[in-house]
Amino acid sequence: MKHTLKTGLLVNMIMLIMFGVAMTRGSAQGKDIQVKINRFSEWGEIVQNSIEFEHQEKPRLEQGRVLIPLRKISEFLGFTVSYDHKSKKIDLADHAGKKIALTISDKTAMVNNKPVKMDVPAKVVSQLTFVPLRFVSENFDQSVKWDPSTRTVLIDNFTISTPEYLFNQKTLELRKRDLSGQGKHALLGKIEMRVDWVSMDVTKTKHGNDLIVINNNTGAPHIFYNIYTIYVSEKEIIDQSEVHTLFSGQPVISADGEKVVIGDGKTARVYDDQTKMQLHEYDLLRIFQGDKDPSPMDSWEKSYVVVGFGDNYILVRDTFKMLTQMVYLDTLEIVDIYQALLSNEEQEKALQNGRPFGSGDRLTFLEEKDGKLIFNKYYEDGPYIKQKPVEFILGARVPVKSAESVRGNTTGNLNNNGLYAQGGDWIYYSNLADEGKLYKMKADGSVATKITDDTAWYINVVGDEIFYSGKDWNLTKIKTDGSGKTILDTQSYHINVVDDWIYYTRVHMQDGTIYKMKKEDGSSRTQINKDPVSQLVVTEEGIFYSSYYIKLIRINHDGSGKTKLISERSVAEINVIDDWIYFNYNKSLNKIKTDGSQLTEISSDDAREINVAGDWIYYTDSAEYWKKLYQIHVDGSGKEKLSDDKPAYIHLLDNQLYYYDQYTNTMKVIN
Repeated sequence: MKHTLKTGLLVNMIMLIMFGVAMTRGSAQGKDIQVKINRFSEWGEIVQNSIEFEHQEKPRLEQGRVLIPLRKISEFLGFTVSYDHKSKKIDLADHAGKKIALTISDKTAMVNNKPVKMDVPAKVVSQLTFVPLRFVSENFDQSVKWDPSTRTVLIDNFTISTPEYLFNQKTLELRKRDLSGQGKHALLGKIEMRVDWVSMDVTKTKHGNDLIVINNNTGAPHIFYNIYTIYVSEKEIIDQSEVHTLFSGQPVISADGEKVVIGDGKTARVYDDQTKMQLHEYDLLRIFQGDKDPSPMDSWEKSYVVVGFGDNYILVRDTFKMLTQMVYLDTLEIVDIYQALLSNEEQEKALQNGRPFGSGDRLTFLEEKDGKLIFNKYYEDGPYIKQKPVEFILGARVPVKSAESVRGNTTGNLNNNGLYAQGGDWIYYSNLADEGKLYKMKADGSVATKITDDTAWYINVVGDEIFYSGKDWNLTKIKTDGSGKTILDTQSYHINVVDDWIYYTRVHMQDGTIYKMKKEDGSSRTQINKDPVSQLVVTEEGIFYSSYYIKLIRINHDGSGKTKLISERSVAEINVIDDWIYFNYNKSLNKIKTDGSQLTEISSDDAREINVAGDWIYYTDSAEYWKKLYQIHVDGSGKEKLSDDKPAYIHLLDNQLYYYDQYTNTMKVIN
């Protein structure tokens, strides 16, 4: 009897345990899958973000693999997406140029044009495209972990990469990519740094080595740079260096491609790229010992960034004063390049402007060509900041000056989609009354003439040529008389024509990346930045853009000198006039200097369709249900309502204001 009771008790205990396990499993299986992403914040701290899903977007678990809506993962990991409905093909690309091609219901993917098998394919559920989360994330170089007890996917988004290299910002490990696709990336070493805002670029040398430049933008508000330069052969690091400065770094290779230079601020080490042997080491502190110490910041040690190198010269820029100098290596004669290329007034300003928040001599070295050193020079012309190339002839001190800058439309008009532009006595416009086709008319509104049946957005006019985004968003050039129509590129937005170049974004209107090409014939197309761009403004001074409408960033025309001006909250409606940026910041009208200083609220109005002319800002107040048209002085005074219409697309041409009345669906003009 006792034995029977004990056995029954044991059976009951086992059943209770099994029931509890079943309950636990059932609870875990019934719980929604969570996706969390670990990443570095703008200030170098690790933060965790959880992806929020609507009911129909919830991740799915199939054959042990988590599938997630494509739109969600692309938003959080920042890659671009294009989808061909006919072939059901999905093309993904990250900022480093890595590409993944998926086809709905097909288990074979193409990763950088190589076939790779997947456990589960992409699929469409309730008109949403779901993709395998681990496959996509890991092939874009992010680490993925699955916690079955909580049904949580953890993605470590710490790695920045290029097609050849990966740098993990958490472990600080630099690896060379395994191009076989097996994921056995070779560890080259650790790059010791305190991570803040990091970017990495790789330049292939003449003899097949690589020169890696990692810029760590530090401080508040990101005004300092630590430049890490790593010279790499096929299997190992040849040399590396670090420099602390006030501007970003670039690779330094001689004009003939035979020599590579590594500088640590105090010395410059020159290597033969073919043999990978060090040829010379130059003591920069001794060569430039006549320079004064960079007071008033006593903690800043005198140092130099090498920006150029030739057979008989080294070109440097002081890390604090930001003045460009050159030394002839045979005679050790020092040439103050800034004195040769700047006027007396510009030199005085350069000497006063060398410090944090300053810009020094405003010279950017481009290349050595035909015995000349070619620079981009920023200079003041009345109230405007412009740029032009200047040349220093080696052995001489007289620069060859070039023509002043021209642009195809104002930044305010382009902020309003560039539907109107002026060229001479003519206005070129998108006729919304005729399906947005490209027209021209006299400034008084007479002689309206259709130029082409193309729809036209982002219109730019330079001389007798018009540039615009036309049918299917093709970047198009046409003569003002309608002849010579040429398509220069596809899927092109935010077009800015400045000097000899066309700047624009490609593939997507709201998150495309920045490209430029020659205005003359569309040649030299170059991707100059890999950030997703929501809005693009190009001036003579540089390139300004918002990324995901939450950052305001400035770079040089070649993509260098990346500086974050605003790093949080919403940024939209960018206008750049002289040295001020006018924009909507967190649903209010603000302005900030182009160097990132003097952020000022002009009005609490939620200003949209912003356009600036002279001392006046024109906008609509989005806080009102029926938006009205207002003007306000740039200092915040004199606010006045101009119209009770519901306006959009505000354009300014000479003394006339054009806007689209959404009540009547017509364009109107105010003189």
